[in-house]
Amino acid sequence: MDSDNFSDPQPIASEFAPAAMSVNVAIFAICNDQFSILLSERDQGPFRFQWELPTSFVLPDESLFEAASRVLRQHDIKADTTLLQQLGAYASPRRDPRMRSITVAYTSVLSGIDNLPVDSTVARSEFVPITEVVSGSKNLAFDHGRITTDSIERIRVEIGSTTLAAKFCPPEFTIAQLRNVYEKIWETAIEAGNFQRKTQQVPNFLIPLAKKAPNVSGAGRPPKLFTSGAPVEIYPPLKRKLTILPH
Repeated sequence: MDSDNFSDPQPIASEFAPAAMSVNVAIFAICNDQFSILLSERDQGPFRFQWELPTSFVLPDESLFEAASRVLRQHDIKADTTLLQQLGAYASPRRDPRMRSITVAYTSVLSGIDNLPVDSTVARSEFVPITEVVSGSKNLAFDHGRITTDSIERIRVEIGSTTLAAKFCPPEFTIAQLRNVYEKIWETAIEAGNFQRKTQQVPNFLIPLAKKAPNVSGAGRPPKLFTSGAPVEIYPPLKRKLTILPH
């Protein structure tokens, strides 16, 4: 290719096959006390009736971030777009049998929700426990199995190195609720006293409120309520234990 052609986009474009650009968003939540991810059932095209991550092609006047934000809106997900984090690009030449396709994946998190069908404008969608996804009981379209695996690992790393785990909790939460988030995502038992000590040492992680949670059990003191600021780095990171909880 003549380097002089770089001044004119037409000769350059004609030498390369066109490629479609899309975004996928791996949306996680603690749903019905299980670490879960939002999946949509495809109703047309290749891989029909298989499941996929929320996805869309990028419109001509959109940035990647704007496209990912639009995907959230299409699924009626009222998520904090500041929590949208780019995971990476996936561009295997045959990832889409229709055309050359490049997708950029994002992750996002939601606070605790009920496991109800999502009011999506694009497909039947629901939150699926990660254990079901990992077991292979849901057939995932395209390369979304790989993207899902990568995104799960990213979230597991992020909750150890940042205060992201608090964003899985409601706006006001107890330390026990926060610990439960870690136990569900890491699939490991966590000693309560040690966890409380470590998390309270992290600035902006646990901001105490001047009220307490209802004492449902009726025994002991009502637990204190906390909120959390914007995610910040945890150093040294919290470490995932190897004691696996039974499913």
